[in-house]
Amino acid sequence: MKIQVEENAERLAEAAANRIARYIRRHPNALMCFAAGETPLLMLDKLVEMQARGEVDLASVWYVGLDEWQGIGYETKGSCCQVMRDRFYTPAGIPQERMRIWDGKAQDPARECAEIDQFIKRSGGIGLALLGVGMNGHIGFNEPGAPLDQACMVVELDEVTARVGRKYFSGKTCPMYGMTIGMPSLLASDQLVLMAQGAHKAPIMRKALMEEASPRIPASQLQKNPNLKVFIDQDVWRNL
Repeated sequence: MKIQVEENAERLAEAAANRIARYIRRHPNALMCFAAGETPLLMLDKLVEMQARGEVDLASVWYVGLDEWQGIGYETKGSCCQVMRDRFYTPAGIPQERMRIWDGKAQDPARECAEIDQFIKRSGGIGLALLGVGMNGHIGFNEPGAPLDQACMVVELDEVTARVGRKYFSGKTCPMYGMTIGMPSLLASDQLVLMAQGAHKAPIMRKALMEEASPRIPASQLQKNPNLKVFIDQDVWRNL
């Protein structure tokens, strides 16, 4: 595990974007998996800007969605697919055939999980996964206490996730179940990039990075990947 500390959100986004762009240039046709939370959004903007300058070809790789709120789709502002399409896939000009996004409204969630899993396997596994961490330590919708041995799964969301998640839906109640890529597939990634910013994330990052891996803190499982790179800002670093 390597930790890189940056002064502020802008520098943090630039550093992570540069890391990911280097990986894409070196591994065309790799499978990328990007989180749709708040922290990575500025980094996604930086990647699109880098492409406009000719510094990276974002359509040279493939993409799989990390997770989705169950029961909603693109038409719902705040859904993962809405955020990723509007903030990244469309501005970056990613062809539809180069992405596999979760269908949150799938009639057969188990089949949707199986199809995402098969897409990952056909792609040779995830090359690089860009992740954020929830206030309860969740990664994607791998919630505290969720199974650690399932490739893709439907999970009942922790009360902390449900409460914090309201910010994505204008303060309204969010879905209580999520669909997510599980820990085995994430930990098998060639590279993991974890981002966190703000003093409020310091306590959970301390548990994730400095304490023994525990099912109660899903982010702590990332320690098991030897190619984990952590990007944090000074506010996190000072309060670890």
